[in-house]
Amino acid sequence: NWGWRGCRLKLKKLTIKKNFFTHLGCYCVVNSGLLILSLTLFGSMIPLLVVGTSWGIGLGCHYISAVSNLKLDNKDIKLLEREVEFIKSKMLKDE
Repeated sequence: NWGWRGCRLKLKKLTIKKNFFTHLGCYCVVNSGLLILSLTLFGSMIPLLVVGTSWGIGLGCHYISAVSNLKLDNKDIKLLEREVEFIKSKMLKDE
């Protein structure tokens, strides 16, 4: 039972995922609108390509950051579990 630490860790993971999917949703909505505007107003895809590509690079970096933060949290859990087991074994030896 992890108690409040486990809840904080789960909340942190949920926040990381929520922020990424919010960013992804905004990217899709804005680029869909840009596609319509580009084709109707400009008759060209160049504005969409410029914005979509540069924002896509940022979105890719956000994805890499989110995934790496989620993986680090899993490592932290394993380290905490080892530490708890070590402390338990020390306490049992002392008794």
